[in-house]
Amino acid sequence: MIVTGLRMEGMPDAAHVMRVINREEANTFGVSFADINNAITANVGSSYINDNLNAGRMQRVILQAEDRSNVDCQ
Repeated sequence: MIVTGLRMEGMPDAAHVMRVINREEANTFGVSFADINNAITANVGSSYINDNLNAGRMQRVILQAEDRSNVDCQ
């Protein structure tokens, strides 16, 4: 099932990016769909890594690309 055209209430329409991933070809190169999804997620937004204990406080580790590396949807 594919759901499209959704947005949060009160948010304006924004640019969309459509990616077509050839899973068979990716598998041929030993790249799983999960690996592709994780790479895209980290480069477009952010990705949760883990929680880290630092000086007695639990801190969440989030991977996020630098602004110049993020995909610019226009």
